Amino acid sequence: MSDSEIIERIAARGDGITASGRHVAGAVPGDAVAADGTLVAGPHHVTPPCRHFPECGGCQLQQADETALRQFVTDRVVHAAEGQGIAIGEVLPTLSRRSLVVVISDFLDETDALISALARFRHARHELILFHVVAPEEVDFPFSRPTQFHDLEQSSRRMLVDPHRVRERYLHHFTRFCTRLEQGAAGQDVDYQRVTTRQPYVTALGRYLASRSRRRRGR
Repeated sequence: MSDSEIIERIAARGDGITASGRHVAGAVPGDAVAADGTLVAGPHHVTPPCRHFPECGGCQLQQADETALRQFVTDRVVHAAEGQGIAIGEVLPTLSRRSLVVVISDFLDETDALISALARFRHARHELILFHVVAPEEVDFPFSRPTQFHDLEQSSRRMLVDPHRVRERYLHHFTRFCTRLEQGAAGQDVDYQRVTTRQPYVTALGRYLASRSRRRRGR
């Protein structure tokens, strides 16, 4: 499509937004929208599971996959904190008493900085649980044909690669990253759980907390 734009993110009310600021109802990151409004679904646009979508208007993000939905929720939390003048690194002083802190993220950031932050929380006697959310494709890298990858946060950034040439190196770096994260958490006596997007992280969190409660009662 000529003169098309790519949806970069999801706005607070559920519309997709392009880099130029155009709002498109029902769009998710990676979708392409033409000048006439025609929408072409991208890799994060899925078939809504409810047959009443979008007529009832109750669930306007059913067309977003787990990756896009996770990013939307993360953005809303971060923007809400920033709107109150609170940086994520400033959460610790807001906890006035010993707390259980649950962190749900892909943790694709500076691992050493994260581990340093965990140490500060543990020093203040807070309990922490890290839920490391990954896509199955990140774990298995099942691609066999030339594949184009794009940045979810900046979908205009794309790279075409031969999976056979990069698979071994990718899996090596991914495994090293996960091991470093898990070992860093263990070193601070922080629980670490890795879950995939095949399973809603809310379900995984509920099961873990139930298991944790049984273990604590058995002490």
